[in-house]
Amino acid sequence: MHVLILPSWYTTPESPISGIFFYEQAQALKQAGLKVGVIAVCQRSLRTILQGRLWDPFSPISYQEEEGIPTLRKRPWSIPKMPRINERIWIRQAFDLFERYVNQFGMPDILHAHSALWGGVAAQHIAARYGLPYVITEHSTAFARNLIPKPHVPYIQEAFSLASERIAVSAPLARLLMDRYSKKDVKVVPNVVHTDFFVPPREPRASVPFIFLTVALLTKKKGIDLLVKAFSETFRGNENFQLWVGGDGEQKNELVSLVEALGIGNQVRFLGLLSRGGVRQSMWQANAFVSSSFFETFGVVLIEAMSTGLPVIATRSGGPEDFVTPEVGFLVPAGDQYALSEGLKKLFETRGNFSEHAIRESMVRQFSPMVIAQQLSQIYESVLSREEF
Repeated sequence: MHVLILPSWYTTPESPISGIFFYEQAQALKQAGLKVGVIAVCQRSLRTILQGRLWDPFSPISYQEEEGIPTLRKRPWSIPKMPRINERIWIRQAFDLFERYVNQFGMPDILHAHSALWGGVAAQHIAARYGLPYVITEHSTAFARNLIPKPHVPYIQEAFSLASERIAVSAPLARLLMDRYSKKDVKVVPNVVHTDFFVPPREPRASVPFIFLTVALLTKKKGIDLLVKAFSETFRGNENFQLWVGGDGEQKNELVSLVEALGIGNQVRFLGLLSRGGVRQSMWQANAFVSSSFFETFGVVLIEAMSTGLPVIATRSGGPEDFVTPEVGFLVPAGDQYALSEGLKKLFETRGNFSEHAIRESMVRQFSPMVIAQQLSQIYESVLSREEF
């Protein structure tokens, strides 16, 4: 089976983790024996002018073979305050990539677009011209945050309507899509998590100090300020408890000032932007993981943490409800500082009830690359069998 992936955003040298979930899913499909290719339109903002040539607005197609997967990219500039033109540029570039891919690697059996805007819309047009089936997996938090511009809604609805299958990465997102954007069924297939990389530490974790870890972009929607306040409310002055914050972002200075104002500077450590290895290392040193986000369509970092055996506290933010059960941790309401504080306290008090081995095995059963690849392969096979009739 030949699958061509069309992501709405993707990894670039400047943004190596952008679209990393799509990349990892493509790798999982290849490892499962499918023929896989990727075509990616990576529009550049003029704010990144120093990272490319301004006089090259439509950028040549670049080709790389990334771990055995042929990958074609185009990197056109995004024109400020001209969304309609940018949409047309995006779709035109996707056509160019598709045609080049077919010339080099043959016609795929099926297109798999990630996110409706604009990969799904482009897949719809490509599929119509070339008589191919396509599926869409939706990932974007913009749906839950009501950030979809009204003019884009008809595009999304049409792309979902004409797709052979619609997929969401969590059940809450699937319900939201069916309620507002899709009259047809939306299946749930979660993101791939590299459970063979995120493994328990070789040595037992130290228990003192007890370390709560969070890793996220330091932006308002991640709720790190609420987490800092909740931690302070429960553990301020007790140096047997620490909060480690991995990541960087626009809220970093504000959070550092908040920590100092609360008088917990000796209990909170800012780890900065972490590599994947750095994330794993911090998880090996921690005793629990916390996600305080307001909106999540999935929550890969939570599953990575649990794959190392950590119990978790997560907000009911749209994704974690699918997999945070009493056996692996606790759910608390999003935006509720008191509930988050109580959750931190409860997790510490009941820490002996959690089995590192059981937590990890639950994640492997649900989210390992082979499990997700099998689920997607079954969807593709179902679509193609219908096409034959």
